[in-house]
Amino acid sequence: MWVVLIWLAVVAQEVADPLAEARDRLARGDLAGAETVLRAGLPGVEAELRAPVHVALAEVLWRTGRSAEALAELDAALRLEPNLGAAHHVAAQLHLARGAYEEALVHARADLSEDPSCVPCTGAEQEALLALGRVDEAAERWETISRRAVAGSVRLSRARGLMRLGALDPARREVEHALAAGSRDPEAYRMLQEIRSRRQVRWMVVTAVMLAVALLAAAVWALRGSLARRT
Repeated sequence: MWVVLIWLAVVAQEVADPLAEARDRLARGDLAGAETVLRAGLPGVEAELRAPVHVALAEVLWRTGRSAEALAELDAALRLEPNLGAAHHVAAQLHLARGAYEEALVHARADLSEDPSCVPCTGAEQEALLALGRVDEAAERWETISRRAVAGSVRLSRARGLMRLGALDPARREVEHALAAGSRDPEAYRMLQEIRSRRQVRWMVVTAVMLAVALLAAAVWALRGSLARRT
């Protein structure tokens, strides 16, 4: 959201007041008001300044549960500016949320090709690769990324991908690294709780299976003993 607000601030300096109002409404969390202002103001915006407004509108639509409409706005933005990092960034996050990991990867890499240091898209790339089961490719990219300081949000994205694979210990380490680096994202604490819960469930399942095997073995031995006595 803050990326979009910054762009709207730049746009609002060169267009009419409605876009400045949209920026203010977004900052206050007034999504319905922001949508109204953006839709009303868009026709009056110069063609070269419309793409970021489409992106802002897409994020508003996404946050109000209208993913299909949001994707249409992102398509409109990318038709105007195919290399617009904001559009690729929001598209990558939206596709991740929808479980469309191939599309998320395409948009994450499109943004990274323009800005290799893009933190959100680095995280989106890791999450998409892991979700697609391309573990070796994700590890190879991670080896390169981890040679520099890694933002906590990137580690949390990688942790989400690892959790989907059931790699709970590596996921826990990434979350703990993010927290140690100063991340205060509430999602990190929720992820740790989920990892603990899943580990507990896994332990209970393993224990139950081992108990069942032991009981079955005892029953088999008892049956064999009974048959031996009869003979």
